[in-house]
Amino acid sequence: MIPKNKTSIEVLVKEIKNLPKIESIAIYKSLLAQLEDVAFDGKDLQWMHFYYKAICWIRMGFIEESGSRKDVYFNKAEKLIEEGLKLSPKESELYVLRALMNQGKILVSVVARGMRYISDIESDLRKAKSLNPLNPRAYFLLGQSYLNKPSFIGGSKQIALFNFKKAKEKFLAQEDNFHAFYPTWGNWQNEEELNKLL
Repeated sequence: MIPKNKTSIEVLVKEIKNLPKIESIAIYKSLLAQLEDVAFDGKDLQWMHFYYKAICWIRMGFIEESGSRKDVYFNKAEKLIEEGLKLSPKESELYVLRALMNQGKILVSVVARGMRYISDIESDLRKAKSLNPLNPRAYFLLGQSYLNKPSFIGGSKQIALFNFKKAKEKFLAQEDNFHAFYPTWGNWQNEEELNKLL
């Protein structure tokens, strides 16, 4: 890693990974500002700069109560994800992140946006799985998709449970093999979904 200033990319990534349970837009904005001062070294890791900035915006979008401000945050994330995909079009994690972002967009207005984004979400998750069949987040979000959509358009608790179980297998298989900077989120959320269905 090559810090542009004194900010440690290792510390920043660790903070971002540990924050999903914290609902503070101010903290995420602070992390975004710090991310401007660091760079990921190596062409194969440059997409992470856009990834971690995007996930901060996405988390702010889920925290924010105003629908119009949610959209502002999700739109900022979308531009960053697209920049990341230009650098690494075969990076599974970027497709998972775009699916998560679109889940947030649906929450702004389920009735108006549900049908519009469901197919995009599932397409991105299928792509993520094809690029990296070991990615647990792809199975986790696919489980959420099947759980939350109505049965008349393919929603199914059984299929959701199957995907949550698959996600758990993948999380356990990768526990000791994570690159320090690769995403690790989703494990405890997946466990919560499993506990509801079992």
